[in-house]
Amino acid sequence: MVADGQPFFILYGDNLTNVDLRKLYRFHLEHGMPFTLGVFRTPTPKECGIAEVNEDGVVIDFIEKPNNPKTDLAAAGIYVADKDIFNYFPQEQKSLKPLDLGFYVLPKLGRRMMAYPIEEFLMDIGTINSYERAQELWKEVKP
Repeated sequence: MVADGQPFFILYGDNLTNVDLRKLYRFHLEHGMPFTLGVFRTPTPKECGIAEVNEDGVVIDFIEKPNNPKTDLAAAGIYVADKDIFNYFPQEQKSLKPLDLGFYVLPKLGRRMMAYPIEEFLMDIGTINSYERAQELWKEVKP
């Protein structure tokens, strides 16, 4: 529950993954920043939210679907946040429905979030084609 002050997960429903959420949560608790951004390398950075990360793993910039991406590190839709995240919501949030984290919140968190590289299986299943492909690929994934 967010009201208890404990960090919480934000998980996009169009992902199929076997990421170890316990490991991700421990990572978040250790770094002390208000947000942990799960990232992966993408072959299509113009179609994703892209993170620029420094040598310490700190996300120094985030741009949703950039025209000229600086990196290929994409937001995975697998995050951990502290309640402080709500301080970064736009003041006009009531008029922004639905509120898109990638456009309105994550860009404000530059230098206040850590990147967590996702090395486990991760696949977008938000289209019929990708969902059908995922059913085949998932059979090859070891639990």
